[in-house]
Amino acid sequence: MEQQLTLLLPNSPKGANNVEILEYASLPSSSSSSSSSTSTHSHRTFVKFFVYFFLMFFAYYFIISSFTISPNLPDSASGNVSSANCDLFTGDWIPDPSGPLYTNLSCHHIQDFQNCLMNGRPDVNYLFWRWKPRDCDLPRFTPSQFLHTVKNKWLAFIGDSIARNHVQSLICILSQVEEVVEIYHDKEFRSKIWRFPSHNF
Repeated sequence: MEQQLTLLLPNSPKGANNVEILEYASLPSSSSSSSSSTSTHSHRTFVKFFVYFFLMFFAYYFIISSFTISPNLPDSASGNVSSANCDLFTGDWIPDPSGPLYTNLSCHHIQDFQNCLMNGRPDVNYLFWRWKPRDCDLPRFTPSQFLHTVKNKWLAFIGDSIARNHVQSLICILSQVEEVVEIYHDKEFRSKIWRFPSHNF
C-alpha cells in the first residue's frame, strides 16, 4: 500500500507549481522502529554482561581458586585454639629468629634506592619478625612448592609501587629455586614480564 506525501515549497519561482506529491511505500512507524532498536540494544547488552560474568566465573574457578591453600591449623595439644575458619588478616607480628627468606645481599633484584642496608640503615632487627594469625599457624613460604603449584600458569600484579614491591619480593624468594628471566619491558620500564623457564611460569 502506498501513501502520498505533500511538500509545500514556499520559495519556488513564480509560475511554478508549489506543491509536489511524492509517493512512497508504506514504512514502519518511527515508534515501532525505535522500539525495535531499543530491544536489540537491550538484548546485546544482556548478552555482553552474561558473557562477561561467565568468563569471570571461569577465571576464578580455574585460576584464583587454584591458589587457595589452607593454612596448617595447630593441634589442640599446642594450647592454641584451632579454627576451621582461620582469618589470616587478624593476628600479630611476632619475633622470628629464623630471619627473612632473602636479604639485599642474597637478591640482586632489589633496586639500589630500595636497599635499606646499603643506604645506611644501622639496625637489622626489623628483619626478624613474621606474621602470626591468631587462630591458626601460617606455614613458612616454600618457594619450590609455590613454583610447582603455579607451573604452566601466569600471575599478574597490577597496581602502583606497592604492587611492584610485591613482585620484587616474590622474585627474590623464587629465585632461590630458579633464576628468573626478564622477557619484556616497555619503554619506561613500568610494565615488565618475567619467566621461570623450567616451570613455564
